[in-house]
Amino acid sequence: MKVGDKVYLRQINRAGKVLSEELNEWVIVKVGRKFIYVGKTVDAKEYTLEKFSKENLEHQKNYGHKWELFLSKEGVQDKEEYLHILRELRKIIPSYGSNCSLDLNQLRKIAEVAGIKTKL
Repeated sequence: MKVGDKVYLRQINRAGKVLSEELNEWVIVKVGRKFIYVGKTVDAKEYTLEKFSKENLEHQKNYGHKWELFLSKEGVQDKEEYLHILRELRKIIPSYGSNCSLDLNQLRKIAEVAGIKTKL
């Protein structure tokens, strides 16, 4: 991650539910020790920047809608596939955990065994 790199943002609500399927292409404006600041352009005004934790890419905002940050378009597709597989597993096993600690590759293997189509 460096200044000028393109990132992708999608608006979510406080519970993490996607509000808009639209991806917004933004740019990393500033990289600090703990936080990444992104704006619509590299020379964006400081008050228009959005702040994200470097550790987990979590939006640092205490009010209003939040943004979900992705470093690539592939990251967005992986997240959508992950959520799709979880939804399909919950149709088969209704009590399947909402606190899933499996990664995408593990879920793909489970989906293959269960006969769930993984590609969206």
